[in-house]
Amino acid sequence: MTYAELGDLLLDSLALWGVIGRTIVGDDEVRVMTDTGHDIAIRRPDTAARGWSVEILKWPANDPPPARLIRACASVVSLLRTARALVGAKQAEARLSFASERPLAGDTR
Repeated sequence: MTYAELGDLLLDSLALWGVIGRTIVGDDEVRVMTDTGHDIAIRRPDTAARGWSVEILKWPANDPPPARLIRACASVVSLLRTARALVGAKQAEARLSFASERPLAGDTR
């Protein structure tokens, strides 16, 4: 996954999570900044290596920062979980529901 693709994925994820923010794609990182004051940088430590690192750059003054400022993520899934937790997305607000377009058996509508 390229940094540009990751930036797009994170921007879509922010919208899904109900978080107002933006992503900035650089040559060696993707920054995620929110309107609540969260600022994280996501990097791939080595382009040949698997996994990502997530670093907290700025944290809201009224919120105690996490104990670890840099977190390692082995996959994109764990990266998204970590980013979601760090930007303060509420889990209950980020649920999806799917509805079928086809009528149920026996439905005459």
